[in-house]
Amino acid sequence: MVFKKVNDYLYLLIDESYYDTISSALVLPNKLVIVDTGVHVAKMKEFRKYVEEKTSKKFDSLILTHHHSDHVMGNQFFSDCRIIATKTVAQKLKTWKKSMTTEKLARRIEAVEDKSAFDGLDITLPNEIFDDYLEIIDEDIKIVVKRTGGHSKGSTYVYCPNYKILIAGDNLLSNFPPYGADPSSDPDVWINTLREYLTLDVEKYIPGHGKVSDDKLVKYMIEVIENIRDFIKEQVSLGKSKEEVQEEGYAKNFYPIEDDDSFEARAMRYTLSNWYKFWGGK
Repeated sequence: MVFKKVNDYLYLLIDESYYDTISSALVLPNKLVIVDTGVHVAKMKEFRKYVEEKTSKKFDSLILTHHHSDHVMGNQFFSDCRIIATKTVAQKLKTWKKSMTTEKLARRIEAVEDKSAFDGLDITLPNEIFDDYLEIIDEDIKIVVKRTGGHSKGSTYVYCPNYKILIAGDNLLSNFPPYGADPSSDPDVWINTLREYLTLDVEKYIPGHGKVSDDKLVKYMIEVIENIRDFIKEQVSLGKSKEEVQEEGYAKNFYPIEDDDSFEARAMRYTLSNWYKFWGGK
């Protein structure tokens, strides 16, 4: 687990135990804003204390980029703040909380290296809902929160033009193939979203997992998704089955994967299967 000060207005929590999941803290003139709360419950509590002590400011808002569990487990430590999410994300989290059982939680624990990660978990829901666009303004600093979809229907980016930072959630990944297994994933929207990123004045792109990057990562993600799209569309036109597309597509190595038994490998196969249906496969 890494607590990192990038500069005077950006702090990161990077969870090395789960694919370098990133939570980002933005320092505004009078307050702090955090984007996503990661996987490890106790570490998020420590991170809040660390940033508040370093900056002598208090957190005012939490923004959720999407509903997947590896980005929301530490929400409970921001229950005194605005917990902001789109309607889609809020509804997904409400359903997820109702359906969470001891058995389901145990399966999630098995997926992380630190088995104490979820100790004391209290699944905490958003308390402020917006549709597609929201602004947070503190003196002369503005934060834009915009739902675009892509990785999931509720996928949202957080952009600070003053700081030239864009926090992308899982629409951008620097250490993982594009993960399109969510039933609401829309790769056409995803491509358009990434192209939108390139129209903004950004120096630092913060992915959902991996390392802070520049626009080379955005362009690479576009290329990978477009290559997968072109392959699948061609295979669908040839009448290929889902299983054939999965195996042939995986063999094409659209994104470098070292271990065929890894979660990255399964993620690529899930994505190929889901997008096969998206582009008209039967």
